[in-house]
Amino acid sequence: MNPTDRREFLRQVAGGALGAAGLPLLVTACAHSASEKVAPSNGAATSTSVDVSKLTADGMATLAPIPGPDGAPILVTRTGGKLLALSLHCTHEGCPVGSTPVNGILRCPCHGSQFDLAGNVVHGPADTPLGQYETSYDSAHHRLRVNFIPSQ
Repeated sequence: MNPTDRREFLRQVAGGALGAAGLPLLVTACAHSASEKVAPSNGAATSTSVDVSKLTADGMATLAPIPGPDGAPILVTRTGGKLLALSLHCTHEGCPVGSTPVNGILRCPCHGSQFDLAGNVVHGPADTPLGQYETSYDSAHHRLRVNFIPSQ
């Protein structure tokens, strides 16, 4: 092996070792930030408006146009004659809960938690309900305002 090839080889090995040493820190930082709740910062949206004109019967649901302050999508559901806005951030380990209800159940694909359309736990390992946002309904325009202030 000539000196240039050896230098290049050592440079690549050293770069790979440094990258591998930093990888656990990067994974830890990403996992930590994914599980944190994020409060709206200055200039961030404090609410969103959702067209709920098609939610005419219990069991129907739609996604809000923007995610909530926790970074998770917001699912607006009609259940028990009420419109609810739920965070799709699983309360077990923070995985994204599926946004399409099947037989009135929302499922977390990571560990199998299940929630009803009111956000209540139907099947663990989660033991607390999904986060719920304060809402106000404008019946004249069939719009639901979702405020980014958790109501629970």
